[in-house]
Amino acid sequence: MAIPTHAIIAYGTETGNAELAAVEIEAALSNMIQSEFVSLTELELEQFHEDTLLVVCCSTYGDGEYSDGADVFAEALNTTRPDFSKFNYAIFGLGDTTYETFNFASIKLSKLLQELGATRIGEHGMHDASSADYVDSAAQAWAAELTPFVRELIDA
Repeated sequence: MAIPTHAIIAYGTETGNAELAAVEIEAALSNMIQSEFVSLTELELEQFHEDTLLVVCCSTYGDGEYSDGADVFAEALNTTRPDFSKFNYAIFGLGDTTYETFNFASIKLSKLLQELGATRIGEHGMHDASSADYVDSAAQAWAAELTPFVRELIDA
């Protein structure tokens, strides 16, 4: 696996909360790795190179469906089935525990990335909209926990 030299911070959102989380995560990681901030709607599989670290922020919509952008990305992955065995990824999901499908979209996307060979670093972040935690502060805390994993990859 190649040492990551840049990160793609990608988000899929319905209301803007996943984008807000992605902004916070990008700010935390940009001090240690070159990063690119993009909507999953605009993310092309050709943007991935051996040295890419993918960080996804994905909200769950409706009854566990993907949010805008995440649906397009997941469909592209399911259709083309690219080999992602050279990639590391991290994922931060947004959802609400009052729904049975809490964070279901990020769980589905994480499983799909693993099926394609990608390796997850760090814990699967899951923000609960029913909690007292604001999404931006939850994303900051998760990014702080993620940075040692990113540092380990960079220093490998």
